[in-house]
Amino acid sequence: MSEPEASGRQRVSEPTAGIDQFRTPRATCLLAPNPSPMTLDGTNTWLIAEPGAPSVVVVDPGPDDEGHLRRVHAEAVAGDRRVGVGLLLPGHGPMLADPLGTLDYYLSHRAERLDQVRSALAAGAKTPAEIVAMIYTDVDPSVWPAAEWSVRAQLDYLNGL
Repeated sequence: MSEPEASGRQRVSEPTAGIDQFRTPRATCLLAPNPSPMTLDGTNTWLIAEPGAPSVVVVDPGPDDEGHLRRVHAEAVAGDRRVGVGLLLPGHGPMLADPLGTLDYYLSHRAERLDQVRSALAAGAKTPAEIVAMIYTDVDPSVWPAAEWSVRAQLDYLNGL
């Protein structure tokens, strides 16, 4: 059903189906929560496997987001499949020959950074800029504006967004 807009165009009033959890017998897509001009609604992480196969191929695991990575892992081990990752081919950057080590590092780094943000808040930091100045002391200040965006995302995560 559509409704007329002031411009005379028709507007769809029902929600459209998204790509998240799109499934075929051989492929599943999980949408990562990283909307941007480059990813639109978010990164499309595809898991591809033959029915009954013991392994799965993950195409673009998406951002360093704990919830998304947990969804990817749960989907990868669905049924009788085992996770035995031998190679990680990120959408940007070089091939990673130690994918499990890389994923473990991402998750531990995320937990460490969240603890640092919590500590900065407990020490009285009020703004992303104040948090960055307290916890990104080992990072070149020229990239602190980008770090503020990361802190904003961390604050959203901590606030349950």
